[in-house]
Amino acid sequence: MQEWLVAHYEVLKDFSTPVLTLIGLLITICVAVAGFRTFDKWKREKIEEHRIEVSLKGLALAYESRIIFDEIRARFREAHEWDEMPDDGSHSIERRDARGSYWTTLKRI
Repeated sequence: MQEWLVAHYEVLKDFSTPVLTLIGLLITICVAVAGFRTFDKWKREKIEEHRIEVSLKGLALAYESRIIFDEIRARFREAHEWDEMPDDGSHSIERRDARGSYWTTLKRI
């Protein structure tokens, strides 16, 4: 084998550098393509993580809002909640108490 290499050295030295350069270029292209594919996967994962995060924040906001609106619309009202309701004195106490439930809802909002 060594004799063959010595005999063909002149021919091989002219072709070895370009062949190795092409092989290196092909390896570099393969690595770059694989890197772009993994970058696309990483980018999609980050976008999905962001979507999930936004969805969870929206869900938490919806549950908190539900709790707050349940408190606003609660049927249990006490007379002290409409003490600040303006009164011109022309209505009876029963009428004032009937209007008090509406006043309480607006005050809670």
